[in-house]
Amino acid sequence: GPDGGIPGTDRLLERAGGNPLYLEQLLVGDRADAGGGVAGSGTESGAGGAAGEELPPTLQALLGARIGALARAERDVVDLAAVIGREFTAPELVRLQSSVRAAEGHGITPQRHLVDEALEALGRRRLVESGPPGDRAAAGAYRFSSGLVHEVAYASLSKRAKAERHAWAAELPSVLRSGDGAVGGHLERAYRYRAELGLLDDRAR
Repeated sequence: GPDGGIPGTDRLLERAGGNPLYLEQLLVGDRADAGGGVAGSGTESGAGGAAGEELPPTLQALLGARIGALARAERDVVDLAAVIGREFTAPELVRLQSSVRAAEGHGITPQRHLVDEALEALGRRRLVESGPPGDRAAAGAYRFSSGLVHEVAYASLSKRAKAERHAWAAELPSVLRSGDGAVGGHLERAYRYRAELGLLDDRAR
């Protein structure tokens, strides 16, 4: 291509097929995951692919590859946020992370600044963004950058992880304040996944 151009631009544009979100993820993935993004991310290659590399056939596959290649701290935050919903807050993530670690027998207390750092890194990767202005913004509100990013992140979780985390999410103060509908939604999903796994117990009932 011409000097100063992005390697593989023609291939990226062709693969994006006019989908702005797809093109953005291809470009961001190529830049951030290949070494131009977060230092110490631990990723080995860009999911978007440089010139000459194979590109994922669909946007879902691209997002799945990018999420799968995240550093551990970032992936943990994505997994927790996916269960809460498209919109979530940093305090909710810390609370849910505490439940996960307690269940796994880890004595390490989640630290808010580490969650904030992971969220900032995910923001640079265009996977999450700051929430809309309002009361929640003061509490560290965020949301997935698109509904599809949320769907792909949620689909990447195992049924066991979904069952456990939905049960814990139902106990979040913010969910309790939202009313029976929000609580029931999490409990229903927890019950369904535990039933599919044959793991029903008093907690799921």
